[in-house]
Formats: sequence, structure tokens, C-alpha cells
Amino acid sequence: MSGLFLKKNRSTDCLVLSLLENEEMYGSQMIHALEERGETAFDKNQGAIYPVLHRLVKKKLLDACWRDCEGLERRCYRISEKGKEILKKEKSKQQLKQG
Repeated sequence: MSGLFLKKNRSTDCLVLSLLENEEMYGSQMIHALEERGETAFDKNQGAIYPVLHRLVKKKLLDACWRDCEGLERRCYRISEKGKEILKKEKSKQQLKQG
């Protein structure tokens, strides 16, 4: 698993995976959900989420598909089975650090 996350990307990758843990979303929905949660990872540059999403798709931690949304084609993301396994392991690591 050590090769899946670079240390500098671990927190943003886990943040995105956790957002998609229970539902699929578009990039703009993720930004809005993060704002509602008070997360500041993408405050200064909202477009910065897209390289994160592309990286996670490339690593097969997310699945992406195109969907029609009010006449526009938008890319929708959902966590893959591999992504769920990785997120579960990362959450366990955090619990061990806290406990």
C-alpha cells in the first residue's frame, strides 16, 4: 500500500475517498460538500480537485463515468472496491494513532 499514496497527497486523497464512500458525485458537488464540512483543502483553488480525481482514477481507487446532467455531459466519480479497501486501512491507521 505504501506506493498508493505519496505522503504529501495522503490527506487530500483520503478526504476525496471519504467523500465518495457512500455516494457518487461530480467534482463541483465534492467542492460544495467539502465547503459544507468546513474543509479548506481546495479553498484557494477549487480546480485543484481535478488532478486529485484524475490521479485516483489512474490508481483505480475511483471509477469515473460520463453522465448527462441537464443537457451537459459531466464526469461522475465513485469509490472503487480497491478505494474502499484503502480507505478502510487508512481509517484504521488513524484510529491506532489516536487510540
